[in-house]
Amino acid sequence: MGNEKIHMKYLQLGGIGGRGGVVRFFMLAHGLEYEEELYGMTDGSWTERKESMFKTGENPAGTLPLLEVDGKQVTQHVAAMRYIARVRDLTTGDAYGEFVQDAFADQYQLVRDDWVRHSFGSEEDKKKLKEEVVKRHFKVLDGLITKWQTEKVYLSLGKNGMPLWGDAAAFGIVYDHIKTGAITKEEVDANYPKLAAIYSNFSEIPSVSQWISEKSG
Repeated sequence: MGNEKIHMKYLQLGGIGGRGGVVRFFMLAHGLEYEEELYGMTDGSWTERKESMFKTGENPAGTLPLLEVDGKQVTQHVAAMRYIARVRDLTTGDAYGEFVQDAFADQYQLVRDDWVRHSFGSEEDKKKLKEEVVKRHFKVLDGLITKWQTEKVYLSLGKNGMPLWGDAAAFGIVYDHIKTGAITKEEVDANYPKLAAIYSNFSEIPSVSQWISEKSG
């Protein structure tokens, strides 16, 4: 089990999380030491970095986040969280407990893709996200938590008693929808109780709460 500081390359999104934000929330929840190398979306630094990733083969997909974990480069944010959990001995130690994390995260990826597509699209796209898309997706996610969860609040817990990658994804996607105005916390509380419980409890983890507070200031 390694204990080197994790290095994450990602986009400078301010208070928005995005895919890299989910990894960040996961690392914060588990008290993992990490450092970030962030690229601006509007100053040309990300465009330049992306071209470099293609040319050097650092990441042929040209996507972020890109992490270095104990000397290994890993991409794809859900797979990266799962990898971190395994090499840092944070998994459930139970096959079903890990299945529910994976299964929920698979569905989450569809929601994340739609959030990106609509949040950074036209005004009509943003309106559709708020009036239709988020409601459809959150209903499904809430139902899956109801079906699969093995704990009172979370899908399952790691050996250290903390939430894992699927739960981090649940928190991150609710956080970003609220942050970008696609839904309010009050609407989540009223209509999606399982998602609301994960969001509320995850946001109260001291390190997560501190990060949110700093970005909101």
